[in-house]
Amino acid sequence: MKRESDLLGREGLSARMSNFYLKKIDMKFRALFVSVCMLPALALSAYYGLKASVLPESNVNWDKMVNAKNAPEVIRGLIDEMLKELEKNSDRFPELMRELEEYTAHLEDPVVKAFFHSLIAEMYSDYYHNNAWTIRQRTPMTDFVPEDTREWSSNLFEEKIEQEANASLDPAKELQEARVEDYEKIMDLKADSRDLRPTLYDFLIERAIRLNGREAKTYYGQWIAFRKTQPNKKAELLVVLDSLQNSSGIGDPSRKTSYLQALDSLSVEYTDKGCRMELALAKLTALQSGNIANYKQLPEGEEKERLRSTYKFMRECVEEYGKTGRAASFYNAQLDMDSPYVSAKNDNNVYPGKNFALKLTSRNIRRVKVSVYESRELPESALRSSTNAPKLGGLVHRSYIELPNEEPYLAKDTVIELPMAKNGLYFYRIEGVAEKISVSGTFSVSRMAAVVRPSGNGRNEVLVTDFCSGKPMEGVPVICYGTSYNRDNTPKKVGQTVTGKQGIATIDFADAPKVQSVRPFLAGDTASLLTYVQAASRRANNKLVVTASFFTDRAIYRPGQTVCFKGILYTDEKQTLAEKGEECEVSLRDANQQEVARKSFRTNEFGSFHGEFTLPQSSLTGVYTLFSAHSSFSFRVEEYKRPSFEVLMDSLKETASFGEALVLKGKAMTYSGVPLSSGKVDWSIQTVPSWWARYYMPNPFRDNLLAASGTSEVGEDGTFQIDFVPERPENGKERIVQSYELKVSLTDSKGETHEASATFAVGDMRMLFSVDIANQMEKEKANVTVS
Repeated sequence: MKRESDLLGREGLSARMSNFYLKKIDMKFRALFVSVCMLPALALSAYYGLKASVLPESNVNWDKMVNAKNAPEVIRGLIDEMLKELEKNSDRFPELMRELEEYTAHLEDPVVKAFFHSLIAEMYSDYYHNNAWTIRQRTPMTDFVPEDTREWSSNLFEEKIEQEANASLDPAKELQEARVEDYEKIMDLKADSRDLRPTLYDFLIERAIRLNGREAKTYYGQWIAFRKTQPNKKAELLVVLDSLQNSSGIGDPSRKTSYLQALDSLSVEYTDKGCRMELALAKLTALQSGNIANYKQLPEGEEKERLRSTYKFMRECVEEYGKTGRAASFYNAQLDMDSPYVSAKNDNNVYPGKNFALKLTSRNIRRVKVSVYESRELPESALRSSTNAPKLGGLVHRSYIELPNEEPYLAKDTVIELPMAKNGLYFYRIEGVAEKISVSGTFSVSRMAAVVRPSGNGRNEVLVTDFCSGKPMEGVPVICYGTSYNRDNTPKKVGQTVTGKQGIATIDFADAPKVQSVRPFLAGDTASLLTYVQAASRRANNKLVVTASFFTDRAIYRPGQTVCFKGILYTDEKQTLAEKGEECEVSLRDANQQEVARKSFRTNEFGSFHGEFTLPQSSLTGVYTLFSAHSSFSFRVEEYKRPSFEVLMDSLKETASFGEALVLKGKAMTYSGVPLSSGKVDWSIQTVPSWWARYYMPNPFRDNLLAASGTSEVGEDGTFQIDFVPERPENGKERIVQSYELKVSLTDSKGETHEASATFAVGDMRMLFSVDIANQMEKEKANVTVS
């Protein structure tokens, strides 16, 4: 995690504004400026904190306070008044923001003005993120800015946040000379605040990075440049480390190596003990990125080696830096790896006469005691009952197992098999002999297995078979349980049925829609556990589940046009059309999810209906929705004109290798068939996951990374080309394949812009083969597909 500063803390405006939009405002606290409230366990402790106080209820004379240089009271009073108003009426947000911006524009003190710009940026950011889903449905606005903030598109919010964040840093010289201790009335300074984030510039630029992450690289460059002019090397190093973490992505194994190398190079420049410890903490964070209890995230050998080097590094740091203060992070991490851990996996059902298999994953445990008891719990509630105080019968098995312990801090798997001959319900407990740690669970020994499935006619069926052979079992009673429970934690019985010749029992009685689980039983075999009915398979109110599909005559419309649509109602997972006369109410919702119109329809003999809505002339553009109780369908409403040309990308014909120049070609053609004679092309190339070649990918789960970008010109023949040299990712593998996505945006001389994209792969291999083989095949009809 990153260190981050906050203008307002967990009881400040940022958090309280969020809570306000969630309708959970805490009216008891009215808080002030704060800064760092959350920092990672292995990073620096908080620089700035919250100093809460109850604000006076009197009116505030803003101008008098500012002129008197009494900035803290100005901030406290303004926050208090704005929150009061927003708590009364959230629709006043645009009005209050205008007032705040007008007030800020007339401030004379550059430092106080910078604070207010940062406050404005955060309020816009909070509003944007609390309403992100709705806002992102709107079409980006480029030609005008609505006066009502509630009508803004996402790009307007992002531009406004960036504008205010930049404005908060404009008086850089004054902020760099302003010491944090001069603002103690609104900052609760922590132990290291004055040394590690000593100026208001440090405070506000860290906030700007959090609020406007798109410009983080630029902000970090400015921040580092300032810190290098100051004598405090440790404060400088912390900014450099923040910047390095922001750009490196240490959670990505393919980039971790370069990150660790960068830390080693920094140790040459920052040599005092305090700086060395910060570098060691950053290295520990990188080494620990991954769950130490699960050593199978990487190939087993690589992950074990990572844990070995991490453990050795922590021990060395504890010896050098001690166990107190910031250095306690090393000691705590070592204690975590030295702590005992055990987990168990097992099947819930065991066939009589077969072995019960327990798979243990353990760490720092030498020997365990394994006990198996008869359980006196009821089978229908056994898996819900607490394992802390189970109802136990006689002891069935006890043994002591020695666990592998060559390197205690490495997790290891051990499989324990116990023979189980008698039907019944059982409880197991595994306990460390020397360690106070245990794990337990319940399992059943039964020869019956049950599966629930929808029958296609609105009913559910239960198939009961022999658990080992799969042979259907006839005449087996099946108890059906509902969604409510008795006082003894057992589900209430709502009915019972019996299997037929094919081992199938139909759930068809008055309370069938309430059935949540079933359990078969026989004389001498009564301990089978519950089988749950999937929620999608249940019927509501004894009626078939109805779904709907919508179709529109177009995918995009202009304001004022008519949307013609058709709906089809189905039952039973689209296998059966709804009956004639089924009613369906459809509403049209705009980009803000506000209802525009509503109509009711009835299905014809084919289970379908059709209708139309006329779009408002002055409505918001963006994603509109046809909504019913059964389904929804989205389409776009835009102010658009017919395109005059299209952009086409040529496929890459030559073999691409890392380090070799590629020429990517494209062409712009008018729809009349004539090449576009001029235009500007903006392009970017980023990495994308190659799921089809996952083994050879550096990491298919990482975020897309920008590989290159630039501009190009369209020639007289409508063609353009892009030169690109792919660099081989660092991931330690001998052979890899990397996929890239090229995105181009072409603008002609009239300002019309169109986009196109293409993907291509670069690798160390000329060709990849994929083999598709079914898990089971008839010997005479074996089929293998090679592509």
